[in-house]
Amino acid sequence: MLVASVVAGCGGSSPTLPSPPGGGPPIATANRPPIIVSATVSLSWGMADVQPFEYHVDATDADGDRLTYNWQFGSGLVVSDTAVVTVKYPSPANGAPLPSSPQALLNVVDGKGGIAAATVPAVMLATGAGEWTIDSGPLTGGVLTLLQFPDGGLRGAYQLPGDSVETLGASAADEGSVAAGGVVRLPLRRGSASILALGQMDQSGRLISGTLTGAVSGVFTMKK
Repeated sequence: MLVASVVAGCGGSSPTLPSPPGGGPPIATANRPPIIVSATVSLSWGMADVQPFEYHVDATDADGDRLTYNWQFGSGLVVSDTAVVTVKYPSPANGAPLPSSPQALLNVVDGKGGIAAATVPAVMLATGAGEWTIDSGPLTGGVLTLLQFPDGGLRGAYQLPGDSVETLGASAADEGSVAAGGVVRLPLRRGSASILALGQMDQSGRLISGTLTGAVSGVFTMKK
């Protein structure tokens, strides 16, 4: 989970409070801006067009004002009255490269001029470089995907029928590699269990087949 950096808010108009005990004129106090306690995103990396990223903000307002959350993702703006927003980042049009570090900008406003701002750290987006069908073992019927990142990194993810990629996939810290002879190594996770996908590339650089070992065993072949 990535945690936001928070910028202090600024106040707005001055509401009028009831007269103090014993009488006298009402006491005017400055509006107090919201305070962002935390702003987080559920994943640090994922596939463009596929992986939903859930953004969550915890904010308070000392005056009890109703808060509105203005999220900005790239060039788009999402205004929400709830503290949770789910976003899928689209792949760039016309074959342009993926942005290496999309980040979310957040303003929390109280409707009276008070604003608090935060920036949620960037996430990494990947594109699928190929898919393979898992043909045997407990994950039979699933699909293994090789992911490529703008920084040149490789990771793997897999999806079982009826499951989404984010629930079954590689850890953010697991980097894949291509060794001599075209052997591809992709560490995977299933909950806390480790799985290793070992595949073989052909002379044109395509991953054609491989095996799953570790907590789950099986064989995968290129998806037709």
